[in-house]
Amino acid sequence: MRGTYQFSTGQFSRLLIILLLYVVPATVLAQENEPVKDTVVEVKIESIPLTSMSSEAERTSLELKKKKAVMLDYETARRIRNSVGEFKVRFDELKLRSDSAHLAMGTRNGLRDLRLKWMRLEEQLDKWQADLGDQTIELEEALVELNDLQEKWALTKEKAVLDSVPEAIVERIDDELLQVEEVRSAMNDTLSTYVVGMDKIVQTLLDIREHIEQIRIEEERTWSGIFSKDSPAIWEKSSNEQSAGAAVIVRFGASYM
Repeated sequence: MRGTYQFSTGQFSRLLIILLLYVVPATVLAQENEPVKDTVVEVKIESIPLTSMSSEAERTSLELKKKKAVMLDYETARRIRNSVGEFKVRFDELKLRSDSAHLAMGTRNGLRDLRLKWMRLEEQLDKWQADLGDQTIELEEALVELNDLQEKWALTKEKAVLDSVPEAIVERIDDELLQVEEVRSAMNDTLSTYVVGMDKIVQTLLDIREHIEQIRIEEERTWSGIFSKDSPAIWEKSSNEQSAGAAVIVRFGASYM
């Protein structure tokens, strides 16, 4: 007759610990390695019940006022527009000094100064791009909400026609649709204007960065020339620098005579 094997308290505890060490971590690890699924909540737009139409019309009116305020906030665009004239003058001036002939004759200090001036224009455009980008995002979000609002009132009209509601109610819905469409269309035009402005900024930035890169290449060429066999020692001043230095000394002395 076979004997029955019984676990002692100590053996049972050790077996439980082993199970906890090997089984539980494996389960947790498997859960951690599971891909995280993005949860997309799709909001279904429904028609407005007739009993809620008055309150919904009031809410629509308030929303349209908010959207108009966003659309008519021209502070960013106005500030940029007021600076465009000065920017264009500086841009055209630098462009004249940045053709291949001028760069080939440029000194190391002159090239560095020219590059820094281009970089300041680049910084200004980067700032404009960021400001317009923030404004564009705000307009896009407002336009999405207006599209949803228009769809809601359009569905409401479809249901009202199917239910053969009084003509006065249909006219009220048409009036709401017209108001929403007016603001939505204006918002879309404003957004398009901002997008065109952003595109122009990007194109100008590409042009500026191309000039900066050309100047960097020319700077590297002038620096490599320092170590050529026939170049003067780097501690020796050129004749032009000596003449400029002498002129400064003369003017300085004359001011105290």
